[in-house]
Amino acid sequence: MKPFEIVQTCADYGTMYDGLRWTSWTGTSATAVGTGVYSHCTPYCPLGSLRVPNTKITLSVPVRTAGGQFVWSEIQENPEPPGYETGPYHGGPQPLPTRPD
Repeated sequence: MKPFEIVQTCADYGTMYDGLRWTSWTGTSATAVGTGVYSHCTPYCPLGSLRVPNTKITLSVPVRTAGGQFVWSEIQENPEPPGYETGPYHGGPQPLPTRPD
């Protein structure tokens, strides 16, 4: 399935990618371009968000779930989301959840 939108985290300081146009989809990676939407809660959460058009995302490292489905386990964004320049994922992919909580 090639989603139009991916919600990576929600609520305060949430991250999502909207309007995704898939440019590549193989068994090892998938690449799309869309709008990165980052909630930063300034001045307060309902109004505080940053929209970054032409954000490229790459999904990689497919893993098999307990139910036998393949899901992507890593995501990398370009440009990086706000705050990544000092965080643990600066310059590299970050993990995605691979099973429900």
